[in-house]
Amino acid sequence: NDVDFINSNFGMAVGNGGTLLKTTNGGETWEIIELSTKATLNDIHFVNESIIWISGSSNTLLKSTNGGSTWNTVSTGGYYSNIEKIIFTDSQTGWLLSRNGNSTILKTTNGGISWQSISTGSDYLTILYMIDNQNGWISGSNGLLKKTVDGGATWTTISVNGNTGSSSAIYFLNTQVGWVIFDNLLYKTLDGGT
Repeated sequence: NDVDFINSNFGMAVGNGGTLLKTTNGGETWEIIELSTKATLNDIHFVNESIIWISGSSNTLLKSTNGGSTWNTVSTGGYYSNIEKIIFTDSQTGWLLSRNGNSTILKTTNGGISWQSISTGSDYLTILYMIDNQNGWISGSNGLLKKTVDGGATWTTISVNGNTGSSSAIYFLNTQVGWVIFDNLLYKTLDGGT
């Protein structure tokens, strides 16, 4: 379901049934890592070579602090049946996107010890993308695209050429240059979406 690399050699992939794979040679070979969960694993995110996060169904949130050798279950303080996305911009600051009909974004500023709900004013989100601790994007159906410049405290709606479709990807090189895909059409901004 997802793959992430911290460098050209070390990477991991997650999938259904608690599948976790690890490579140390750029993907030439993969080792199966046994986890205690059989949940669908949706996302994996390297913070650095030691700290790695995994999110998934059934409120699954896992953290490794030793490069994936061992994994600990992390509590969000509530039940979120499907954690779709986990992203950290440093070892302490991270966000997750949960979808159980409606969408919820949670934020931590202490490495996942505690999580706070972030209000976005939108019910159904499909993408969460943070560039750094302050700047990020969310998107969803019906042409929804919003931007934050204050770590998620407030969100501003951005129009993408009147698009009313669903987004499938967001990627930014920096706060100004980025791309978003709506209904298989790729849009680029050079000014942060303004």
